[in-house]
Amino acid sequence: MKISVIISTKNEQKNIKRLLKSLKKQSFSGFETILVDNFSFDQTSKIAKPFVDKLLHTGNERSSQRNYGAKKASGKWLLFLDADMQLKKKALKEYWQLASSSKKSIIALPEISIGKTFWGKAISVERNCYIGQNLLTAARMFPRKDFTNQKGFDKNLIAAEDWDLTNRFIKAGFDLKIAKTPLFHFEPEENLINMIKKEIYYINNIEIYSKKYPKIFSKQSSISYRLSLWAKSWNILIKNPLSTFGFLFYKFSVWILWQLKKNKIISFQSLQ
Repeated sequence: MKISVIISTKNEQKNIKRLLKSLKKQSFSGFETILVDNFSFDQTSKIAKPFVDKLLHTGNERSSQRNYGAKKASGKWLLFLDADMQLKKKALKEYWQLASSSKKSIIALPEISIGKTFWGKAISVERNCYIGQNLLTAARMFPRKDFTNQKGFDKNLIAAEDWDLTNRFIKAGFDLKIAKTPLFHFEPEENLINMIKKEIYYINNIEIYSKKYPKIFSKQSSISYRLSLWAKSWNILIKNPLSTFGFLFYKFSVWILWQLKKNKIISFQSLQ
């Protein structure tokens, strides 16, 4: 087996079929699909069952799910995907060609963000400004043996666990390579209140990562760094003025929340 595709899910009945159908249409055949579900309340497992090679269940957060899937995998490489993604027909073929021709490397995938609602479009405009930026890019594909040697994803990290694993591989001497073929990432159809609640949950848990990598996180979260990337992507922003206004408002709100948390002005524990 060349690639084990591992998908972690929880209540993803709206998204999962789109991803699994795109995997079935791949021009590349040397892979298995492993879905690790966090005891969904909806029809996620029922929908996924006909499409996957292994349907597993385990709880906690996605790091535990991914690590469990990796233990059950047989592929030389592990590819971690989310339920709200979709692959092009020749994606796995290109990812494998890049992986198999690379020595001591991990693979990141360009992610084209797609939003359908106002706030989804706003978030997608921002994320599309970051395509190809190594500092903000986390690998999704790892050699299985080396993933095991690194002990997988850190279960103590609920936020930025993908950045953490990427950082550990780079520290161990691995190169981060970015594939050419992008995947599609569909933003959630959420209202502003629910999105802010998710950000509060993220803010409450990002501190572990920020203390582990203070210099890296300082750059990743830097307003000046983000502004420089937005300036470089001016053509994207100009084409989508309303969405640009939305994401700037949203990012400013999140930045204020982070500063309040960072400076211990207010605790968000009760709002999770």
